[in-house]
Amino acid sequence: MKKLFIGSGILLALLVIMAFTGLTDHEDRKKAAFNEGNIQYSAGNYEQAIQLYNEASENLNKYLNSGNASFKLGEATEDAKQKLPFYQQALKTYKQGILKFPENVALKYNYEYVLKKTESQQQEQENQQDSDKNDDEKKDNEQQENQDKQDGQQPSPSGQPVNKDGQQPSPSGQPGSQDGQQPSPSEQPDKQDGQQSSQDEQGDQSSPSPGGESSAPSGLSDKELEQVMGMLEKQEEDSLKNNQEIKNEDKGEAYDW
Repeated sequence: MKKLFIGSGILLALLVIMAFTGLTDHEDRKKAAFNEGNIQYSAGNYEQAIQLYNEASENLNKYLNSGNASFKLGEATEDAKQKLPFYQQALKTYKQGILKFPENVALKYNYEYVLKKTESQQQEQENQQDSDKNDDEKKDNEQQENQDKQDGQQPSPSGQPVNKDGQQPSPSGQPGSQDGQQPSPSEQPDKQDGQQSSQDEQGDQSSPSPGGESSAPSGLSDKELEQVMGMLEKQEEDSLKNNQEIKNEDKGEAYDW
């Protein structure tokens, strides 16, 4: 039994030594990663420095230098669209450091500074997107206008020339209306004259002549019409003459009486 206790104590001591050694090695690796990260950061190898800081032990400069490395990568890139992800990674690292070391002023200052740069970069990208959208719309409008002009200059399928608005003229050769249609007969220029002539003819047919005879019916030739008119004038002269004789007789009787 005594030997058993001795053996168990030795085994426990070996396990404690191994655990402590493992922890020591792990801490040593973290310290080595931090030191190597500082070397890469000082040399300007920011990507390698960020990877090493992710494996390093917890300390203030781990978060401060790692956040600075992300920010400097964003500043170094020429592509404006690639700046924003680096800025956002820097903010994330600074925020982690602030939670670990809330009293540190440098972390807070860097966080606020990069936050302003991030907001400015976001606004610049939005403005660029709006500008690109306006340019695309302007380009599409110009292409549409050019296409409309080309369509307006092309001949119609029938081979007839087209008007200024791209429409084919009416078959009669008369200018069309604004919508490209030929005006109806009621819109012809001689509409008023035609109506006046029709009214004159109706007036001649309906009103009696001085001799009590109606005017000549429509459909007569010019020669026949002249003959009819001559007869009407002769009847009118005879009627006036008879009326004048009657008036004279009445006047004479008045004098005789």
